[in-house]
This record gives sequence, structure tokens and C-alpha cells, in this order.
Amino acid sequence: MKTTLDIPNDLYRQAKAVAALEGLRMKDLISEGLRLTLEERRRGKSDALEVFREIRARPLHASEAVAAIIEESDSRRREGWRRADTP
Repeated sequence: MKTTLDIPNDLYRQAKAVAALEGLRMKDLISEGLRLTLEERRRGKSDALEVFREIRARPLHASEAVAAIIEESDSRRREGWRRADTP
């Protein structure tokens, strides 16, 4: 199912950096995060917002590092698109 989400810029950049580092698509990372949040909730975390607050309290990277990771990921993607074996 397709949907549109409004995600804060800082959270989006962190997620994009993690996805790039782990070789994941954003939709896969977001799906995994949603599954984990729902699983935690079933295990006894009564408030899903508590999970998000914990995640936001621990930023993954400084903004400069995130920008560098995103640029490297975009550069690799552009190089891959130019390869002859890419459809």
C-alpha cells in the first residue's frame, strides 16, 4: 500500500543515512521501524510515543555526517545508474 507521510527533516536525514549505510531502501527501513514499534507496544510498552521519544533522544549522527553520508549514497546511486548492466 502506498501512503504519504510528513517526517521531520532531521529524522528523515538520520533514517536516510542509516538506510544508506545498511544498503536498505527507505521503505524497508520505515516498515522495519513500524514493525518494531508495534511489537514493543504488544510486549508492554503502552505508549508508542515513548518508543519514538527514546529513539529521538539518541541521534545517530551529527548533521554534517548525515549530509556526507547522503551525498556519498546519492553519488554511488548515480554511478550505478550509468553502468551498462543497469536496466
